[in-house]
Amino acid sequence: MCVMLSLLLHAEDHSVAEEAAWRRLMQQALEEITQGKLPEAEATGNRALSIARTFGPRDLGLADTWDVLGDVYHEWKRCPQARASYMRALTILQSQPMPNSLYISHVAASFISGLCECGDLKAAQTAFRTYEPELMRNPGDALNQSQVLTFKATLASRLKKLDQAESLLREDIALLGQLPEDQQLRIALDRANLAAALERAGHHGDSLTEAQAAIDFFEKNAPRNPSLVAALNNASCALLNLGRRAESERTFERALQAATDLYGEDNEVPARIMLNYAYLLRKDKQTRLAAAWQKRGSEVLRRSVLGETARVDVELLQAAMH
Repeated sequence: MCVMLSLLLHAEDHSVAEEAAWRRLMQQALEEITQGKLPEAEATGNRALSIARTFGPRDLGLADTWDVLGDVYHEWKRCPQARASYMRALTILQSQPMPNSLYISHVAASFISGLCECGDLKAAQTAFRTYEPELMRNPGDALNQSQVLTFKATLASRLKKLDQAESLLREDIALLGQLPEDQQLRIALDRANLAAALERAGHHGDSLTEAQAAIDFFEKNAPRNPSLVAALNNASCALLNLGRRAESERTFERALQAATDLYGEDNEVPARIMLNYAYLLRKDKQTRLAAAWQKRGSEVLRRSVLGETARVDVELLQAAMH
């Protein structure tokens, strides 16, 4: 997540009015990301980008703006746009006469995390090797250390090293709990990811505990945060695997509604929730209901792929069927 370090770092000769307008838009975009208002955050970020481009092609404010847009697309699960935005930010940062390793490490961590979440593990591992010097250069910076732990946990989870992922996430939760400033949002994000790792490892009771803790926080403090969708989905899976069918169905409906509200009807995230639920229903011998959700999820996924690329990604659709 962008921390707007460039507000402290860059001191170019911009007009006072331009600088003030850009700062206001950047702060607004960050608030909209936190509130889950992603279309609004994209629009605000692009308005900031229009101003930042007048600062010059190597200005740190322009890098900061691309970083914020990367965060928008990361949360929105729009992987190509997130990757392109982070890369533009990193290119500017590395072109500086005296590159700031701390700022590079923050952007690189978001970039690598996005690659992991989008399933591009090879690219994530390559990026980690590329940016490892910056990531490891600031061991005294607790938030930087937290980002590295989160990335490693995401990668471990994707590689099905679930015990390692659990250990790293618990280490990060403990680290964040020791910081003087409030880190409850980051802790809730970790708990949502921990719930997913525990569920995949077959620890359904522990998964439900972590998912519910995350849900409680998000519903009270950040009801449009994308991780609420993930936490609800994980809780639904855990409940079904624990034999609590009625609770699972209610939680699934909440997850699907939250995903639809946040991403829209024809989006891959609601589609994946439907298809995941269909898979669990088949395991639970609820064949007819599973088939209905499989059909609906596949149709939504097809429309979402058409909307993103104007063509059907056959491999993606085939993968969804298994």
